[in-house]
Amino acid sequence: MAKCPNCGKQNKVTAKFCEGCGTTLNDTATSAPNGSESTSGGPMGWWNKQSTKGKAAVGIVGICCLGLILIVGIGGLLSPDNTNATPQSSTATSAVTTKTVTISQLYGSSVAKGTTVKVTGKVFQSDGSNLLIENSNGQDVLVQGDDVEAYEGKSVTVTGTFDGPTSYTTVLGSERTVPTITDAQIVS
Repeated sequence: MAKCPNCGKQNKVTAKFCEGCGTTLNDTATSAPNGSESTSGGPMGWWNKQSTKGKAAVGIVGICCLGLILIVGIGGLLSPDNTNATPQSSTATSAVTTKTVTISQLYGSSVAKGTTVKVTGKVFQSDGSNLLIENSNGQDVLVQGDDVEAYEGKSVTVTGTFDGPTSYTTVLGSERTVPTITDAQIVS
């Protein structure tokens, strides 16, 4: 307990002002009775020594830091993932993403049927509504769409829906099964 030098009232050791008369207890509040060590040390010692303005400044800085952390966190949650996906045409009512793939990937099982894909290859057969495009390894893909005309030998990039494998009869009469892209459009 700290005794007020003005009125003699016993106050708490941590009191800065006398509870009886309001006298400042600066020297009395920081010194402990019976010559023991000061109670203003430890984790709260620094805080207790700060003025009201200092405590307000620390509080404001703390609130600003928390606000910044919240803004960055929410921004991270709302930002798009960094993938190869790009938005489809703006005429669609729902967000459709296009996955850029290779012809070789269409032969494997890594692309799900129904996926909107973007693929590049060289045209080796064209009839106005169908294209056969191939990669440098000779793997080909059947591309079907309303207006998919391109000159043979030209490199093209098409987008459309991967429809899985399709079988067709070649000009020479043999059966071939190749990956198929439907509702295709030439984009370059």
